[in-house]
Amino acid sequence: MKTPAAVSQKKKSISNYKQFGIDIETLEDNKVKITQSRLINGFIFNQ
Repeated sequence: MKTPAAVSQKKKSISNYKQFGIDIETLEDNKVKITQSRLINGFIFNQ
């Protein structure tokens, strides 16, 4: 079981990624979809 502090920290981390144009979604079967919606300094993040 995750503590409320851990969940809050993960939500904050995800919101920081959104500032850089990276979207994180949870899908069915515990899968995660990560997409880059804009380029940062002309780079595509691939790892």
